[in-house]
Amino acid sequence: MLAVERRQEILELLNKRGSVRVNDLAERYEVGKETIRRDLKVLSEEWGVSVVYGGAQLQNPAFGTQIQENTIVQKRALNYELKNQIGKRAAELIEPGDIIALNSGSTVECVLNHIADKTPLSIFTVNVNIAAKAAAIPNVDVYLPGGKIRTKSGMIIGYGTEDYIRQFTVKKCFFGVSAISLGRQITHPSVEEVPNNRELLSISEQVYLLADHTKFDKQSLYQLARLEEMNALITDEEPGEPYRTYFSRMGIDILI
Repeated sequence: MLAVERRQEILELLNKRGSVRVNDLAERYEVGKETIRRDLKVLSEEWGVSVVYGGAQLQNPAFGTQIQENTIVQKRALNYELKNQIGKRAAELIEPGDIIALNSGSTVECVLNHIADKTPLSIFTVNVNIAAKAAAIPNVDVYLPGGKIRTKSGMIIGYGTEDYIRQFTVKKCFFGVSAISLGRQITHPSVEEVPNNRELLSISEQVYLLADHTKFDKQSLYQLARLEEMNALITDEEPGEPYRTYFSRMGIDILI
């Protein structure tokens, strides 16, 4: 195994566990302790990992606080101005004639507040609330799969929705999320909504992660996506150093 590959694996272990021990890593990779210490020194310089006696740890908690799911009405009332600012910044990336995807959530809804001068547009969504709001904007074509409406969020779920999504190709996907951490990456409280979100990622050329600062250092029950699947983060303030370092290494732009 190359040193760079071993260091990447050690970083993954740190993201999952929060800390590692030199003795354990030396045994795992069948190399000397000094080799592991050099690896940890490199990770400290490049990723901000804290080297401590006998091992290393992340400077900030990797997993974050566990969250519960709120209804869409509750979400709309939380940090509305921040979400609207993020929606406005996202809309600046949209051009007339674009085919875009919006997944679900109150932040993604706010994109629609700023697209009246971006038409004509084609919008693909898996959320009935977003579809209804988009359909009220002149010169916007809306595409929505059929199925059951999950009332807590407004997302369409059920048999056949994934097949319907696969028929499309979109240029830009604006992807709202519930929780972000370096350890669990992007997580979501509802397992029913994971497949449709995954399909949206698969049909999108570019994916923009929409999240205000309160979504960071949080986790929920089900893994939804990995951060490196995103092309850019659109947020209201610069995230902490471990996130900035991670995004830089993964080539993810940060748009404030």
